[in-house]
Amino acid sequence: MLDQLTERVDLTTMQADADGIASHLGRRRMDVVYALAVLIHHSWADCLHIIGRLRASTKLGGILVLDWPISETPGEADSWIGVTTWSREQQAEACQRIGLEPVDSGLPWGAYRAVKTN
Repeated sequence: MLDQLTERVDLTTMQADADGIASHLGRRRMDVVYALAVLIHHSWADCLHIIGRLRASTKLGGILVLDWPISETPGEADSWIGVTTWSREQQAEACQRIGLEPVDSGLPWGAYRAVKTN
C-alpha cells in the first residue's frame, strides 16, 4: 500500500514497528503516522505503550491515524484473532495522558492531533 501511495503522491514513507520507529527517525518527527491493524490484538497496557511510541514519533500538531476500536462493551483480546476494544472514556483518558486530541477526519479510522500533555 505504501508503494502504491508514493507512486501517486510525492512523499516519504517508512514501515517500522512502534518500538523501532524512533531509531528509524532519529531526531526527526513525522507529520502523519498511520498505524492500522496494529492495536486490535494487544492488551490495553501494550496498546498504551505502542500508542505512546507512535505519538512520540509524531510532530507536535501532526496527525496520528489509528485503528483503535471503541465498544459499548470494551474488552481485551483473548487470542491472536481476538480484538481489543475500548470504551469512549478509556480512550479519552488515554488520549489526555499520551497527548492526543481527536480530529474529525471523515476517515474510517480514528485520527488524532499530537498535542502537549498537561
